[in-house]
Amino acid sequence: MSTISTDTLPDNQGRVVTLSGTIPAAGAEIADTVPVGSRWRLWAIEVVLVAAAVAVSRSITLFIDDAGSTVTRRIILKDTTAQTTGQTITHHWSPGTEANDANSVAYTDTVNILAKFPMSLQKGILLFQGYNIRTITANLQGADQYGAARYIVEDWAEP
Repeated sequence: MSTISTDTLPDNQGRVVTLSGTIPAAGAEIADTVPVGSRWRLWAIEVVLVAAAVAVSRSITLFIDDAGSTVTRRIILKDTTAQTTGQTITHHWSPGTEANDANSVAYTDTVNILAKFPMSLQKGILLFQGYNIRTITANLQGADQYGAARYIVEDWAEP
């Protein structure tokens, strides 16, 4: 992962950083891992999905798990707002007041955004090294393309 920006906080807190995940191959899901030696408090996630011209609706579920031999899911956030054929949409999850199963709020801020503001991210989510951040997309097509996920995290790793 690469660091995009950082903000300095008091000594008892981590650094707030914006990180960029990896760009998956066409037709593949987001699959990033918290690096070795890191401990994060996840505040927000944003990812772009370009839907191919195949006539199906896609819906995204965000999973965070502990990567154990028997996986324990830390958080599951389903976005029930469908993304349709040929759309390019930025999907965003951050703290807020919506129920986890509520539809996204659509708005435009230079790009089309579907935003989720789940209660489960209200105080951030603590993640440890090796935890996985991934998507599972219903009806993901071979020509669909995710961009690199962007994460806002409080990071306690050694710089």
